[in-house]
Amino acid sequence: MKKVLLRILCAVVIAALLVSATPFVIDAAMPSYNEALGNQSDDQKIQGLHLLKESAALSDNVIIYGSSELRTDYISTHPANFFKDKRSGFQVNLVGRGSCQSIIHAISIAASGDALANSPVVLVTSPQSYVEGGITPDMFFANFSKQQYITIMYDNTVSESIKTRLSKRVVEMFERYDSEFGTLQGYEDIRILAKIGAGEGFVSKASKTLTAPLFLFEKLISDQKDKVKSAQLINNCNDTTKNNPTEIDWEKEVLGAVEVAKGETTNNDFGMRNSDYKKNVGNNLARFKDKDKNLSYENSVEYDDLRLLLDICKEKGIEPMFVSVPLHAQWSDYTGFNKESRQKYYYKVKSVVSEYDVKFVDLSGYEYEEYFLCDTMHLGWKGWLKVNEEIDKFYHEFNN
Repeated sequence: MKKVLLRILCAVVIAALLVSATPFVIDAAMPSYNEALGNQSDDQKIQGLHLLKESAALSDNVIIYGSSELRTDYISTHPANFFKDKRSGFQVNLVGRGSCQSIIHAISIAASGDALANSPVVLVTSPQSYVEGGITPDMFFANFSKQQYITIMYDNTVSESIKTRLSKRVVEMFERYDSEFGTLQGYEDIRILAKIGAGEGFVSKASKTLTAPLFLFEKLISDQKDKVKSAQLINNCNDTTKNNPTEIDWEKEVLGAVEVAKGETTNNDFGMRNSDYKKNVGNNLARFKDKDKNLSYENSVEYDDLRLLLDICKEKGIEPMFVSVPLHAQWSDYTGFNKESRQKYYYKVKSVVSEYDVKFVDLSGYEYEEYFLCDTMHLGWKGWLKVNEEIDKFYHEFNN
């Protein structure tokens, strides 16, 4: 019996030593960060922390949080193309993909510690996020990060009110997912932590303290997995970033963007990219007539998520630039989402953002601008160019 207990004890000690030594081994093997990764919107940048912090540590990187528009790098003026090789003295770092809405960005920024405090941060929001239910539960968990959420819950610099609000939102998403898709597997630990975090009073605090060793151990493992995956991305990134600043003639860039757009929008009258129009509309234009006449973006939980995101930025001393993408007005008129409905949406976003000390780039005035969007909802040739100009101003103002 003594020999068995001794063997168990030895095994536990060895396991503990291996676990405690792992971070040192991984850190020693970590390759240097490659700034060219900023041009990619890889999932690891959304759900991890290492690559975000590495980019934020550089004085000439601009962090851009967005959604599906960040993956439109087939547009010539997309930031990854336009600012390649630090054309204006900085490298962009894209964080986001489809359905990365305010709550996903809120979790990422809340988990970033003080990494973003001295970095220029850009937040991009689009109308399609503001449907009544906000982000769908399946898309929430597709982008949700256990590592980030656990980090937040045990970060003493994050206020309890922020932790509670985030936790209540996570609990709500679990309930919605279970109701719509059945019990979500593999998140049993996060369910427990979210319920603890959403509670208040002595019992909640005591439960959090008692479960801390378990979750902090899980955080340790997640942090190491994040570094391993990040190392793989760095090693697989064959691109490089050169420091090759050039003078930008914005008027000339507009002319060039229009010429490119003209050649890529020849099969429709809406100024949409040929392949997007063919795929999403094609020969079925008539069925889209007035289909959105009952659509409304007036009441959505996304507005509450937006406030939470901006509250987190305020708490961390981050003063971001907020970009509000317009609707494609010509298309919206055809589908029945009229000007009055659009204006109500624009006003509501503006009214929320105006409560905070952030630079607000309101692009609603460009809703009828030809080639501003490349399809029914994503920034296009002239749209990205306008955003690039604002990013350029923001970066240089930030560093002066």
